Amino acid sequence: ELACPPLKALLHIMAYGEFDGKAVSDPSIRSMFTREALFASDWYQERLETKQIVDRQRCERNLEYLRSRCEELVPETVKQLGLADRIATVEAELAVVNRDDFVDGLRGMLGADPAVLNIGWRPAACADVAVMH
Repeated sequence: ELACPPLKALLHIMAYGEFDGKAVSDPSIRSMFTREALFASDWYQERLETKQIVDRQRCERNLEYLRSRCEELVPETVKQLGLADRIATVEAELAVVNRDDFVDGLRGMLGADPAVLNIGWRPAACADVAVMH
Protein backbone atom coordinates (compact mmCIF):
# COMPACT_ATOMS: atom_id res chain seq x y z
CA GLU A 1 0.00 0.00 0.00
CA LEU A 2 2.89 2.41 0.63
CA ALA A 3 4.57 1.82 -2.74
CA CYS A 4 4.49 4.48 -5.44
CA PRO A 5 1.81 3.86 -8.11
CA PRO A 6 4.05 2.27 -10.77
CA LEU A 7 5.77 0.01 -8.25
CA LYS A 8 2.42 -0.93 -6.72
CA ALA A 9 1.16 -1.91 -10.19
CA LEU A 10 4.32 -3.89 -10.93
CA LEU A 11 4.16 -5.75 -7.60
CA HIS A 12 0.51 -6.58 -8.26
CA ILE A 13 1.39 -7.86 -11.74
CA MET A 14 4.21 -9.98 -10.32
CA ALA A 15 1.87 -11.49 -7.74
CA TYR A 16 -1.32 -11.87 -9.81
CA GLY A 17 -0.29 -11.52 -13.46
CA GLU A 18 -2.30 -8.34 -14.00
CA PHE A 19 -3.21 -4.95 -12.50
CA ASP A 20 -6.72 -3.64 -13.05
CA GLY A 21 -7.07 -6.27 -15.75
CA LYS A 22 -3.96 -5.07 -17.59
CA ALA A 23 -0.66 -6.82 -18.29
CA VAL A 24 2.77 -5.26 -17.81
CA SER A 25 2.96 -4.59 -21.56
CA ASP A 26 -0.18 -2.42 -21.53
CA PRO A 27 0.65 1.19 -22.51
CA SER A 28 -1.32 2.58 -19.57
CA ILE A 29 0.81 0.54 -17.16
CA ARG A 30 4.02 1.55 -18.91
CA SER A 31 3.02 5.24 -18.85
CA MET A 32 2.85 5.08 -15.04
CA PHE A 33 6.67 4.93 -15.04
CA THR A 34 7.13 8.48 -16.32
CA ARG A 35 8.27 11.36 -14.15
CA GLU A 36 5.18 13.34 -15.09
CA ALA A 37 2.81 10.54 -14.06
CA LEU A 38 4.55 10.08 -10.74
CA PHE A 39 4.53 13.83 -9.98
CA ALA A 40 0.82 14.00 -10.86
CA SER A 41 -0.10 11.18 -8.48
CA ASP A 42 -1.92 11.57 -5.17
CA TRP A 43 0.88 9.42 -3.68
CA TYR A 44 3.47 12.06 -4.55
CA GLN A 45 1.33 14.98 -3.37
CA GLU A 46 0.87 13.24 -0.02
CA ARG A 47 4.66 12.84 0.32
CA LEU A 48 5.17 16.57 -0.27
CA GLU A 49 2.46 17.50 2.23
CA THR A 50 3.99 15.11 4.76
CA LYS A 51 7.37 16.81 4.28
CA GLN A 52 5.76 20.13 5.18
CA ILE A 53 4.23 18.62 8.33
CA VAL A 54 7.54 17.01 9.35
CA ASP A 55 9.46 20.24 8.76
CA ARG A 56 6.87 22.25 10.72
CA GLN A 57 7.03 19.83 13.64
CA ARG A 58 10.84 19.95 13.63
CA CYS A 59 10.88 23.75 13.69
CA GLU A 60 8.29 23.89 16.48
CA ARG A 61 10.26 21.35 18.53
CA ASN A 62 13.48 23.28 18.01
CA LEU A 63 11.83 26.55 19.05
CA GLU A 64 10.40 24.95 22.16
CA TYR A 65 13.81 23.56 23.07
CA LEU A 66 15.68 26.81 22.46
CA ARG A 67 13.15 28.86 24.42
CA SER A 68 13.30 26.44 27.33
CA ARG A 69 17.10 26.70 27.34
CA CYS A 70 16.82 30.49 27.44
CA GLU A 71 14.67 30.19 30.57
CA GLU A 72 17.06 27.73 32.23
CA LEU A 73 20.32 29.53 31.53
CA VAL A 74 21.66 32.77 32.93
CA PRO A 75 21.43 35.70 30.49
CA GLU A 76 25.21 35.80 30.00
CA THR A 77 25.24 32.18 28.78
CA VAL A 78 22.19 32.76 26.56
CA LYS A 79 24.07 35.62 24.93
CA GLN A 80 27.33 33.65 24.58
CA LEU A 81 25.49 30.79 22.89
CA GLY A 82 23.72 33.17 20.52
CA LEU A 83 20.34 31.67 21.36
CA ALA A 84 18.41 34.76 20.28
CA ASP A 85 19.94 34.47 16.80
CA ARG A 86 19.23 30.75 16.69
CA ILE A 87 15.60 31.37 17.67
CA ALA A 88 15.30 34.00 14.94
CA THR A 89 16.74 31.56 12.39
CA VAL A 90 14.27 28.82 13.31
CA GLU A 91 11.36 31.29 13.36
CA ALA A 92 12.32 32.40 9.84
CA GLU A 93 12.50 28.78 8.69
CA LEU A 94 9.09 28.08 10.25
CA ALA A 95 7.63 31.08 8.41
CA VAL A 96 8.89 29.61 5.12
CA VAL A 97 7.52 26.14 5.95
CA ASN A 98 4.11 27.64 6.77
CA ARG A 99 3.82 29.50 3.47
CA ASP A 100 1.03 28.42 1.12
CA ASP A 101 3.52 27.83 -1.70
CA PHE A 102 5.96 25.73 0.37
CA VAL A 103 4.69 22.41 -1.01
CA ASP A 104 4.95 23.69 -4.59
CA GLY A 105 8.60 24.51 -3.93
CA LEU A 106 9.22 20.86 -3.06
CA ARG A 107 8.29 19.61 -6.55
CA GLY A 108 11.01 17.35 -7.87
CA MET A 109 12.09 16.33 -4.38
CA LEU A 110 11.33 13.07 -2.63
CA GLY A 111 9.18 14.51 0.15
CA ALA A 112 8.64 12.38 3.26
CA ASP A 113 7.06 8.99 3.80
CA PRO A 114 3.57 9.48 5.29
CA ALA A 115 4.17 6.41 7.46
CA VAL A 116 6.40 8.55 9.72
CA LEU A 117 3.29 10.38 10.92
CA ASN A 118 1.63 7.13 11.99
CA ILE A 119 4.52 5.66 13.94
CA GLY A 120 5.48 8.69 15.96
CA TRP A 121 8.87 8.97 14.26
CA ARG A 122 10.67 12.20 15.03
CA PRO A 123 13.57 13.51 12.96
CA ALA A 124 16.60 14.61 14.92
CA ALA A 125 16.88 18.28 15.76
CA CYS A 126 19.10 20.31 13.48
CA ALA A 127 22.73 20.22 14.55
CA ASP A 128 23.01 24.00 14.19
CA VAL A 129 20.23 24.45 16.76
CA ALA A 130 21.54 22.09 19.43
CA VAL A 131 22.90 23.65 22.58
CA MET A 132 25.66 22.01 24.58
CA HIS A 133 25.39 21.82 28.36
